[in-house]
Amino acid sequence: MAAGAEKIALHELGHSAFGLADESEYFVGCGVDTDRDRHPAVEPGEPNVTVNTNRATLK
Repeated sequence: MAAGAEKIALHELGHSAFGLADESEYFVGCGVDTDRDRHPAVEPGEPNVTVNTNRATLK
């Protein structure tokens, strides 16, 4: 019943059905954590986030 509920449902479906990561959790000011200004050094397993900067070898 909330405004934007359809968009939220689709967003959450991406996590549960397709294993997608929340890209924004690594940026300051997103969510409740304020120390999220660095991406982990290891390659994440989710298909929509990467630490790779070489476009030729992106997953």
